[in-house]
Amino acid sequence: MKFKAPAPVNPSGVARGILQRMKPALSVKRALTTVALIIIVNACTLLASPQENLFNAAKRGDAATVRALLAKGVDVNATASNGATALMWASQNGQLEVVRVLVAEGASLSAKGSNGMPALMWASQNGHLEVVQELLAKGADANATDNDHWTALMNSS
Repeated sequence: MKFKAPAPVNPSGVARGILQRMKPALSVKRALTTVALIIIVNACTLLASPQENLFNAAKRGDAATVRALLAKGVDVNATASNGATALMWASQNGQLEVVRVLVAEGASLSAKGSNGMPALMWASQNGHLEVVQELLAKGADANATDNDHWTALMNSS
């Protein structure tokens, strides 16, 4: 009895066939992973404190969410673990519209974070001229100093 060798197999063809059979499973896995990530992100948002939601909205410039949270009674001068307020976060990130909303709602212009910097310094240090001008126009103290005795002008250079 003669042994007959198997026909040569094209490895790329085999891999292609396996991938084609797996494609629906990969699509389902990708979809389930996406849904899981969406659920996790939403759960984190739901688990975050109202103050954290305010800080995050201020950082990203979401004035509508800032207004909604303030309307629900979130303290406009709430502080994060580093002493930062929503006004400081908005100022640091140049979020002029949010700065205006927070100031109009009574945000303290003189509050300082743990580094001793008020919102004016957060804005000047990051080069946000329009925010600096807005804060000064609303009464921020240009001569206030941080823990290192620097002023907003010194921090801006």
